[in-house]
Amino acid sequence: DVATPIAIDGYLYILGFGGNTWCLDIRSGEVKWEFRLPGTNGMFYSSPTLAGDKLYMISENGVFFVCGVSPEGIEILNQTNIDDHFVATPVLLNKRIYLRGEKGLYCIGKGL
Repeated sequence: DVATPIAIDGYLYILGFGGNTWCLDIRSGEVKWEFRLPGTNGMFYSSPTLAGDKLYMISENGVFFVCGVSPEGIEILNQTNIDDHFVATPVLLNKRIYLRGEKGLYCIGKGL
């Protein structure tokens, strides 16, 4: 029931159940930053997905975030609400984002 952390370039990105996110230095264990995702009112069961410097996360009640991340900080680039229940991890493929909810499969991308 715990979202899988992401380890890359010596840093660990963690998404907690309640929407808290952290970046830790893997070698020292130092917390580089901590941030609470706003307006979720739900738990995060799906694991975050990282592509480049973008972190994709969706709460069980359909609050979907695209954030820019680095060891220096996190910035919300987009926050969208989808009327569904989500526990599956976002999948990125061919410049599309796929989200599997209880009611349907959603595809997000330009030029659909």
